[in-house]
Amino acid sequence: MKRVHFESIFLSTALMLTGCIVIKPSENLKRTYTAVYQSPTIIDFPAIGEINTVEVGDSLVRKEKKTITPSIDVEQATEYNEENIGKKFTMTVLPSRYLESGKDTFGKFYKANNGKILVDGQPFPASLSTGIYIPDLDQKKTEIWIRNPNLTLINYDAVGIPFTKSVHESWDELSFKKELVYTGISQNVVSIMYREYKDDMARPAFSQDLKYDLSESKIVGYRGSRFEIIKATNQGLTYKTLKQLD
Repeated sequence: MKRVHFESIFLSTALMLTGCIVIKPSENLKRTYTAVYQSPTIIDFPAIGEINTVEVGDSLVRKEKKTITPSIDVEQATEYNEENIGKKFTMTVLPSRYLESGKDTFGKFYKANNGKILVDGQPFPASLSTGIYIPDLDQKKTEIWIRNPNLTLINYDAVGIPFTKSVHESWDELSFKKELVYTGISQNVVSIMYREYKDDMARPAFSQDLKYDLSESKIVGYRGSRFEIIKATNQGLTYKTLKQLD
């Protein structure tokens, strides 16, 4: 079957909508797309009260960004025969996780990873975003959406796409990082290095070597952090986190 050129269809559809000509994909209410963004949460590792062991050169503490995004999981492929401005074609929804990326008054848009929605067996052009639209009131009346940021959003009826709701977790390191690194022990004195990073580049002006005499106290700290040293050798350090690094 001949592949449909969707950039051309987008331009033609934009002109037809301007002229109030009804085409097959617009049987539903005209969709509008408003992007949604999820705010990350900063997570400290290890957790307060947790006992942890690190080797020499490893970081005692770290902070990471955790982002939770509503998503849907499609577990079986589904095909739909569609038509637009006289051209017939087949769209295929492949199994994958689709992350929420937008919304309108009536439902939500879930974006496909590249190559997870096909037209006549081929991936859509990279310039087009694609995904699954789920209405809030009747979630069985699913649709396939295609969007070019510079042109028009088109939704096609694709009733009954099988899906289950899920959540997607993603983890990222902070662009600005602080860490305490264990560097060894000598005559009961523990050595720890404090370092700061910007975009994974060490900033020497913000590095400092720290020494702690365990004969004075098993509790050590720096910049608001507190740790109880349980065992220290030149191979590793076992400690309990009492308070995180500010």
